[in-house]
Amino acid sequence: MPPRCSPSPKGALPRGTNLEPHWRQALKSAGVKGVHFHDLRHTGNTLTAQAGATQPDLMARMGHASPRAALIYLHTTSTRDRAVAAALDVLVQRDGARNGRDGNRNSRWNDEAPRPLSL
Repeated sequence: MPPRCSPSPKGALPRGTNLEPHWRQALKSAGVKGVHFHDLRHTGNTLTAQAGATQPDLMARMGHASPRAALIYLHTTSTRDRAVAAALDVLVQRDGARNGRDGNRNSRWNDEAPRPLSL
């Protein structure tokens, strides 16, 4: 398993009690309130998933034994939501063209019986 955190010069992994004062100072310097160090775990896993990591990849990186635990740290973003909507739009447009329709969302569907989507 890859290391999850950079060790100290003596090889020890950082502990929350060692990091907390530095974290608070960084937040204060940046003028940020209400962000917890643990929030980085959620952000990191979400960004890693968006970069293409699979669920087993995420589980290994986070040290989780169950998919349920890994899913707790995944969150959607508006950027990803727009990408999914655009991909769905392409599928709908493609199906409309394949079935003899122009695929324009403002056009009227002809009176024929609906056809199943062919993906």
